[in-house]
Amino acid sequence: MKITVYDVADHILGMYDQKLYEHATEKMLAKGIDIQTSATIEKVERGYLHIKDKGKVPYGVLLWVAGNKNGKLVEELDVKKSEGGLVRMLTDRHLRLQRTERNISAADGPIYPDVFALGDAADIESDPLPTTAEVAVQKSKYIVRQLNGAASDSTGEAAPPFQFDEKKQVTYIGQRDGIIEGAKTGPQKMTGAQAWLSWRAESFGWTRTWQVRVGILVTTVMNSVFGRDITRL
Repeated sequence: MKITVYDVADHILGMYDQKLYEHATEKMLAKGIDIQTSATIEKVERGYLHIKDKGKVPYGVLLWVAGNKNGKLVEELDVKKSEGGLVRMLTDRHLRLQRTERNISAADGPIYPDVFALGDAADIESDPLPTTAEVAVQKSKYIVRQLNGAASDSTGEAAPPFQFDEKKQVTYIGQRDGIIEGAKTGPQKMTGAQAWLSWRAESFGWTRTWQVRVGILVTTVMNSVFGRDITRL
């Protein structure tokens, strides 16, 4: 089996610091993974990739990770949007959708006070954030708090603006190795077994129920002793 990674950028894992993506590249190459950067895939057909300047390249199994695309609904809605790249609906810092210039009036104001937007389709105008699940989760929790507060609070006080709590970026690269960046406690950057252990420990701590935790421990011990059962993968 041969694994090849194609990336249109000039290096893989571009969201990380140079030291970290270079570590990941070195380790993956040592494991026999072929990394092709600055590679533009022009077309995919059954069994073949068409790569610019390389022509037709055969493949067996293709895993395609191509990012986001503008949704038709977002394109058609008459609201304020970002320009260039991925088009996203713009909100204020309270995640309320903004009107376009032609829809603003003295009576209506610049926002829709009861319309919220979140996820990859929305962004804060003054504070752009990445299109990640963590951003969407934190925004959804914020909106729930605001809606529950509005339903139970009659003081009329303005809600605090949304603040994103940036989490660590984690990438596992196989064989108990990985890279981590952005930890708020401890080392800011981690590689190798240290990164792998930190990732496993946090994943275990995040697990909600004791039944699942026991299952993880039992499975880990069994896999360590007997190896992984590929029939269950």
